[in-house]
Amino acid sequence: MQWTVDIAVQRAARDSSLQAVPALQGTMRAANWWGGDGVVWFAALLWLGARFAGRSVLARIGLRGAEALAVGSAISGILKGFAGRARPFVTPGEPWHWEFARGWTEAQFFSMPSGHTTATTAFAVGAGMAAWRHGVAGRVFATILVLSAVAVAAGRVFANQHWLSDVIVGMLLGSATAALLARLHARGEFPKYTRAMLGGAAAVLLLATPARAGAQWSVTRVDLTVLSAGAGASAIAMVFDESITREARASLTNGGFRRSALDLGRQFGSPGALAAGAAMYGVGKLADRPVLASSGRRALEAIALSGVVTGGIKAVAGRARPSASPDRPHSYSFMRGLRDGSEYQSFPSGHATSAFAFASAVSGAWTRHGKRPRWVAPTLYGLAALTAASRVYDHRHWASDVILGGAIGIASGRIVQRGR
Repeated sequence: MQWTVDIAVQRAARDSSLQAVPALQGTMRAANWWGGDGVVWFAALLWLGARFAGRSVLARIGLRGAEALAVGSAISGILKGFAGRARPFVTPGEPWHWEFARGWTEAQFFSMPSGHTTATTAFAVGAGMAAWRHGVAGRVFATILVLSAVAVAAGRVFANQHWLSDVIVGMLLGSATAALLARLHARGEFPKYTRAMLGGAAAVLLLATPARAGAQWSVTRVDLTVLSAGAGASAIAMVFDESITREARASLTNGGFRRSALDLGRQFGSPGALAAGAAMYGVGKLADRPVLASSGRRALEAIALSGVVTGGIKAVAGRARPSASPDRPHSYSFMRGLRDGSEYQSFPSGHATSAFAFASAVSGAWTRHGKRPRWVAPTLYGLAALTAASRVYDHRHWASDVILGGAIGIASGRIVQRGR
């Protein structure tokens, strides 16, 4: 019965007359963005921004949504990897196509449950339950969040990325995760965790200005050299972008060690680096390990700083991704990245920026404290290099994109680390 419904809904969603409606296309594209990067950044801004502004109620609402999002997404990722369900565009009309554990190595078999839907539903229910008790405004806010999660679910089906059953399971998983966490907090579990996350130290993770955080960020000649070298290497790579991408795609075989390594790199770029930084900070604070907490905080600050720089360049440059314009590596258009969305936000690579920012900040922090084992820097930079390679192999970035992204990340890590 479920297979019949999946097939019927997918056919209706992919109907050419429906797909041709511009307003619907724009709405679904916005919903897909919200379910990916949008909800993550909004959760961080709501939690940390409100804490920085001294709005304890909003900070608690943001924290409850952020933690539900993080836990729900982690569970969803594990289930997706094991389930190995083929996405609708891989096996149209065959929702019963599952291959156990294939999701770990191939994104095309990462369909059940929908990660976007799980994340937005978990955030909506977690933040909504915390906001509901705060009058009419809180209830309106909660309702809007829930409706946005429904829109994301519809957008994933409309984009042919998931079956209806994928998004239903995602909504159930996200709701259950948020409800369980809310129950644990209502029983008084994890009070030390809550104090740490809502305390003053948490306020400077992403949004505090250098002056407020006690930092004095400055750009040195070495930082400028790193950025200049990255920009120069990126410019040279642009000459060979098309051939590099073509060779990378042709040499990549399904499965095997290479595919697994590249998938690890892709996950490290996003959301792995951000999650690792948050985990290091949280564990370090709770376990009274100042070096670990300091390293996590530096990593988050570096990711935030580099993300702002990279995001601004992406919006202005408007470069088409290889998946959108495979034969035109020099397709740029001023402000197109802001106007037309993700497919025109190729330059520079955000995944590579985050991965190298994390590697630079953590490696520098451990060196500063004199506690860095020899394997730390090679391991972290090796993972960052895998992230960069995965973006080229996945047809999401040109080689020049990841080179400049890496340089921005390294410089950001140095700037943040030196600012303490």
